[in-house]
Amino acid sequence: VEIIRSEGFDKNVTLDLLYQHLSSKFADTLPEGVTINAKESQTLLTGTNSKGSITLTAAANAPAVEQQLCCVMANVSINFVMKATYSSRPLLITVLPNE
Repeated sequence: VEIIRSEGFDKNVTLDLLYQHLSSKFADTLPEGVTINAKESQTLLTGTNSKGSITLTAAANAPAVEQQLCCVMANVSINFVMKATYSSRPLLITVLPNE
């Protein structure tokens, strides 16, 4: 995932596929059985860093799904409790049947 920072903007940006705030999840558009692998993802972009990654893992029993609509959100903290959220273009996630 690559973001475009405004000139001089060096504040932290957090990437996410879940709509959540202060440990409360409000929306999850990932297919059933698919989760974010936090250990293999780089979701915190600090300083002038503009590239990150999100690794998804499908459970062995995750049902097959074709082209489920999702997006990556970039969250910019305004203060401790407020943030501005920007969204990527739609992404399509496919989970193949476990054979």
